[in-house]
Amino acid sequence: MNTVWLKIAAIIIVIIGGFFVVSLLSEGEEKSKREEKTYQDVIEEDDRRLRAEPGAEKQSEIEQEAEDVEEGTEEAAQVETKTEPKKLEFVELAIEEQVQAEQLFEMALFFRKQGRLPGMRSYKKMIDTCRRIIKEFPGSTFSYKAKRMLGDLRPRDRKRYGVTDEEIDLSSY
Repeated sequence: MNTVWLKIAAIIIVIIGGFFVVSLLSEGEEKSKREEKTYQDVIEEDDRRLRAEPGAEKQSEIEQEAEDVEEGTEEAAQVETKTEPKKLEFVELAIEEQVQAEQLFEMALFFRKQGRLPGMRSYKKMIDTCRRIIKEFPGSTFSYKAKRMLGDLRPRDRKRYGVTDEEIDLSSY
């Protein structure tokens, strides 16, 4: 009688082990198929995009358009002639102002990262720092970057913190 129960227990253990092995193998395939962005990946992508010099995103869009059009056609020649990037002009800052603006911009980036954390969810400090940059250094590259950072906010956060269209308007550059 004891051997029957031992055989049943062994069969149950083998079945459970089989399910466990199959589930591990199938999860490994699913994880390799879908690569999820981690929080760190999002932060690094944000840093690259927000720290980029003004006009860099326009240049990358132009390059993508040129790649999309087949080479050797008339359209490619037209794209090449019309895609001369327009140079953005900014106010030159004194060394002290440059250092202060850079410090404020780094603080704004830090507050943006902090606002994205699950427990924090407040962009108030980032928005206040960006507004300070725009007010103290109008027409500078840091003002442009601060406006771009404010423009990246979700519409509900813009409404919540009262971000106006003038604060995110990049057409003056």
